[in-house]
Amino acid sequence: MGKTYDHIPEKSIKWIREQEVFWVATAPLSANGHINISPKGLRGSFYVEGPNKVWYNDMTGSGCETIAHIRENGRITILFNALKGAPEIVRLHGTGVVHEFGTVEYDARVPASKRMPGSRSVIVVDVHRVGTSCGFGVPVYDFVGHRTTLLNMSIQYENKDNVFESQSHEDGALCESGLRGYWRAENSASIDGLPGLGSALDTHTPFVGVMPGPEGAFRSRPAKSSHAHDQSLSLASTSEKDMFANGNFKLLYGLHCHLPRHDIFALVENSRHRSDSFRESADKIIKDTNRKRIPSEAVTTTTTISHCLSKLRTTYGYTMGKTYDHIPDKIIHWMKKQEVFWVATAPLSGDGHVNLSPKGLRGTFHVEGPNKVWYEDLSGTGCETIAHIRENGRITVMFNALEGAPEILRLYGRGFVHEFGTAEYDARIHASKRLPGSRAVIVVDVHRVGTTCGFGVPVYSFVGHRTSLLTWSGQLEKKDNMFQSQNQENGVLCESGLRGYWRAENKASIDGLPGLESAPDTRVPLIGVMPGPIEGAFRPQKSKSIHVQSPTLTCTPEKNISAEGNIKLLYGVVVGLLATFILRDIFAAAKGSLKM
Repeated sequence: MGKTYDHIPEKSIKWIREQEVFWVATAPLSANGHINISPKGLRGSFYVEGPNKVWYNDMTGSGCETIAHIRENGRITILFNALKGAPEIVRLHGTGVVHEFGTVEYDARVPASKRMPGSRSVIVVDVHRVGTSCGFGVPVYDFVGHRTTLLNMSIQYENKDNVFESQSHEDGALCESGLRGYWRAENSASIDGLPGLGSALDTHTPFVGVMPGPEGAFRSRPAKSSHAHDQSLSLASTSEKDMFANGNFKLLYGLHCHLPRHDIFALVENSRHRSDSFRESADKIIKDTNRKRIPSEAVTTTTTISHCLSKLRTTYGYTMGKTYDHIPDKIIHWMKKQEVFWVATAPLSGDGHVNLSPKGLRGTFHVEGPNKVWYEDLSGTGCETIAHIRENGRITVMFNALEGAPEILRLYGRGFVHEFGTAEYDARIHASKRLPGSRAVIVVDVHRVGTTCGFGVPVYSFVGHRTSLLTWSGQLEKKDNMFQSQNQENGVLCESGLRGYWRAENKASIDGLPGLESAPDTRVPLIGVMPGPIEGAFRPQKSKSIHVQSPTLTCTPEKNISAEGNIKLLYGVVVGLLATFILRDIFAAAKGSLKM
């Protein structure tokens, strides 16, 4: 299911450049430190310098975990997983270096003429290990476009900084409501107290942020009563237009929760010409929370959106993220709507590899309470999560909205592994509900919950869940059960079955830490229940010339793999057959010439 390289192959470089989003994981060395996962979007922010060196433009965010962890130990893992097209996962394991805004190293890669608003550093990674995997468990999405809210918000802050710098001030003074003020307040230290941004906080280099062109920008659906040119989203530095035209109403909700009634109503009134859909959403928020609207004549024309934003930031202490010691009910409701999540773990060794894995398939994630979650862990190319949890317990589970309003949620906790065949596993997954390939239950005691805006994550449209992983696992389990019915000797297992795969691939991590222990040797029958043709299953378009039935989630690998559009295996077979025929003809011709 996977391959390993000491460099990035050319074919992977080409594929990486086609992706619209990637994920980054880092970890502190302390056993009590919090592992971080961050999604990174915005087209043109990731670069491949060579087969062993990559870098990306690091944009301003609610924290500085990646920067802080790299400064401490250098470890970083960058993950690309295909959301569109053929399934694929690529992990780049390497050592990172941080070059902050205002340094020579930063300017060498990001000249002022190409710098995007909010860019705070360049993260350069020396890649020493590349791992590829099948990606069969990652859902299928259609790419819609990139959000531009983060860029527009950043340029508003940078403009304040530049105006402040153009005026006379004492040495060391900075604009508290500008981008440097935000960096100092939010990006100077990690949540574990490790140093974050340093020199960028004090540099007086002018902010020059260049908005990219409209290619790949997210465009909302035009409102029925609005003119098309009002709804078409351009990457201009008009934050109001971007924030409201793209249907991102989270900021409005935050304003509504904190601002006086007359300010929020003024915000709604002044946005009438921008988006009727925004106004309808705003009215609904006001109505749902039983806030009475004031007469329109009380609205002053001088009250602007920028005024409301400024007032919220300076008066009410608005930040891009919130922290809880439990999972709020409203977040639980949102989590259950997500079709995919990501998990990050790390060993304690400074030479160990941080792991980052996407987890799909509807119904595998469960919330037991405000401080406890668990998920059904399906078979994969490795066992990094299991091995790291066994060593130190640290785990971070992240959800980021690919559809709808932007949102990022991180659950920090301590993990516990309950393998297939144990009483703890059976208590949560009855045989009648176990998915094929299920190897463990990962339980997480959550002690910290962090939310943030997600403004930099692209917009996608959910298509469906792949079923290849379930089908592949089901076939291996059939081999196991047939072999076990014929061989009753203890200790004997089917090498070509799922237990044989676990023993070969899942017994130890890439750093040599113990992985699966009891599951490969248990004699419990492998009963994997394929879900029926459930809602959310990926269904390809029908061929025009061949009648193809809608694929069901049955244990028929040929139907599932081909119907899903995963033609990798078929391609290999075809090429192999062609090569065989060609070589046969060559040998036949050579033999004939020798006889002559």
